[in-house]
Amino acid sequence: MDSLAYRCEDGAVRVRRCDGEAEFKVHEGNLISYRLVSGDDPFGWNGHVPAEALLGQPMSGRQWLAATSETEYPDLPQQITTLFESHRLGDLVLFAADGYDFRDNNVAAHGGPRAVDMQVPFIIAGPGVPRGRMSNVRSVDLTPTLLQLLGEPVPPDLDGQPIDFTKVRPQ
Repeated sequence: MDSLAYRCEDGAVRVRRCDGEAEFKVHEGNLISYRLVSGDDPFGWNGHVPAEALLGQPMSGRQWLAATSETEYPDLPQQITTLFESHRLGDLVLFAADGYDFRDNNVAAHGGPRAVDMQVPFIIAGPGVPRGRMSNVRSVDLTPTLLQLLGEPVPPDLDGQPIDFTKVRPQ
């Protein structure tokens, strides 16, 4: 098992790993704070995430995505707190270790908190799309991006946002 996640009575979400436990809490304005409960650095974020955030300063989901995108647990604060907003979710969520699954064989497993589960290629080409690579994109950004490229209005209530192609890194 890689990790275990559960909701606390105050609405915070805790994630426990063999080397530590951390708590994520959503604040006003959908800012998310991180608090180390035990251990030293359970997600390997030292040196990637701003020190202030590791000491509890709340950040937006997009800020967390940018800070964690090159780590083994990209976008975990936003994804785990959103997961626990569901009223249909159980009390505990278990995530299998890398290379393992809770089924007989590991075929097309997904949905875990690790980069291998979270990061998938998104390939797009055409007018207005420069050649290169970028990080910090979520699957919910696909619809607003396509609408924008097609010259259609992007509804403000969509979860995602259009991809900023000015941030593409040349290959």
